[in-house]
Amino acid sequence: MSAYTDWLDNADNDANRNLLVDVSPYTGTPGAGGAVETRYISLQRCPAAGPYMPFITGIPVIDQQIRQPWGGSAFATVGDIRVENIDGYLDSWLDDAWADRAVVLRFGDRSWAKNDYTVIHTGKISSLTADADGTLILRLADLHSRFDRPIQLNTVDDGTNGEVEIPLCYGHCYQVRPILIDGTLHKYQVHDGQVEDCHDSAQLFIDGDNNSVPAFTENNTTGVIDCNADPAGVMTTDTSGAKPSGSYKTKPAEIIRLIASSQAGISDPGEIDTTAFGSFDTGKPAIGIFINSPTRTIKIFDEIAQSICAWYTTDDDGKLTIGQLAAPTSGASILDLYMSKGHIVGPIVVYPQDEPPRYKTRLGYAKAWTINTSTNPNINPEHREWFRRGFKVVEYEDPDASDIQTQYLNAVAPEIRETLITLESDAEDQAELEQELFGTQRYFCEVPASLVAMPATIGSVITVHDDKHERYGFGSGKSVTVVGRTRRLGENQINLLGWF
Repeated sequence: MSAYTDWLDNADNDANRNLLVDVSPYTGTPGAGGAVETRYISLQRCPAAGPYMPFITGIPVIDQQIRQPWGGSAFATVGDIRVENIDGYLDSWLDDAWADRAVVLRFGDRSWAKNDYTVIHTGKISSLTADADGTLILRLADLHSRFDRPIQLNTVDDGTNGEVEIPLCYGHCYQVRPILIDGTLHKYQVHDGQVEDCHDSAQLFIDGDNNSVPAFTENNTTGVIDCNADPAGVMTTDTSGAKPSGSYKTKPAEIIRLIASSQAGISDPGEIDTTAFGSFDTGKPAIGIFINSPTRTIKIFDEIAQSICAWYTTDDDGKLTIGQLAAPTSGASILDLYMSKGHIVGPIVVYPQDEPPRYKTRLGYAKAWTINTSTNPNINPEHREWFRRGFKVVEYEDPDASDIQTQYLNAVAPEIRETLITLESDAEDQAELEQELFGTQRYFCEVPASLVAMPATIGSVITVHDDKHERYGFGSGKSVTVVGRTRRLGENQINLLGWF
């Protein structure tokens, strides 16, 4: 173990555990000496760490959990930091601007220098308020707050319907419906910016029988389709979307990264886990997503992640990171927790995942972004069902389907799950991957651990040993994927949620 892990593992250090908090509000008035100023507060006196004021009255609880078994957001919920201010020494803090200002939490021994502490959370301040007894309350946030905002930043007045949001298109999207941006000049737009190809179908398609297609030109630099007349029906097209600075984006991580930086104000690379994002897309499917109505960024990220059983969150350094759910293997384990060594401080609770085992997996892919039930003869007969239903379907049946059904009487062939995957081969690979993940009964386990479990992060694999009671198959060690963690550092405890 590292020196830091050794320190976490030693209960004799409990009384010396300390929290350092650096907060950086804007103080004063712009143009009159106002500036961002960092303040330093701590739980205990710690002269070796620097000029920290020991005014913190408790360590906040930090909770993270993947919200769905097949992926999505896993942002941290961070408790408040309560700061003692009974004598009014910090009253002036209430005059400062705190919203979205930086905060860093470090954990270590009160005898250590600051550089020896470990960063446990990097985020933003949500607000500062004062309690009835004079205590100041710092409410914390992470990147989630910036994703809980509309993704579309620009609007246009089409001259007919007033202000409308300009759509966004990422990857290859079928049957998208461009919005009218100029009713007089018959201009339509598929994306707010440069695209690979506004229109890579043989022709624009007009919904309805015998409706004519107007002549048109396309501008891939602006995402605009310019028609010489109004179409007689609903116009749709296939579009290959965002191509910022000439780089066409088609894979999940690169699209999330682009949206985070261009639409949500995330600093790239400063607030991006470049290692995770740089390697994630290898072997992953191409996807496509079209946004033509007011939508929050986090909803888009969830749709992308859940299409491929991925998750995204912020790491302890405050950077956006990404990973994919995987069945735990012993070779991937980063940490062993033993009941007999005091690493596990209470009984392990085990319960089955709500979703029963599958004997086959069915996925929707090649999403048609406009449902079309037209009898127009221009529609390829092979496409009618696709356009009517809104997606194509792949199915993967487990080679051991009959055994699964024999073993698990509740085994199911679940309903078709829609994804953003565009290609059939990619959808087949994803269906096989999901069948491997969910073709057996999966379980969750709640593991109350000492602070030695601090290195366990979302998506990591650990090995849990109940070598004291030898219950539930944990006697000789069982590898689990960490899908949730609640750090109760003030109680010297970390509650882990494992999946296996």
